[in-house]
Order: sequence, then structure tokens, then C-alpha cells
Amino acid sequence: MKQADKIAKRDETDRVAYEILDKEAEARELKTERLRLLRLSRDADQRPADGEDKC
Repeated sequence: MKQADKIAKRDETDRVAYEILDKEAEARELKTERLRLLRLSRDADQRPADGEDKC
């Protein structure tokens, strides 16, 4: 295999790998945000309303 072919193959592999990593990071960030919003919503539902007894 020619040196130029090896470099091209390595560059393509790197590009695909970084694309996969970027997609995984984006999905992880979206999941984190979704879970954060759910937690805030749950916490708001559990908080006593104004005027309610806290006992």
C-alpha cells in the first residue's frame, strides 16, 4: 500500500471516529439536560405550596 493511501485511510478513520465521538457527546448532553429538567419538575412538585403546613 502506498504511503499516500495509508495517510488517506488514517485520515478517514480519524474523521469517522471524531464524528462518532461528537454525536455521542451531543446525545449525552441532551440526556443530561432532559434529566435535569425532569429532576427540577419533580422537586417543584414535591415542594409544599405556599400556605400549606410543613409538618
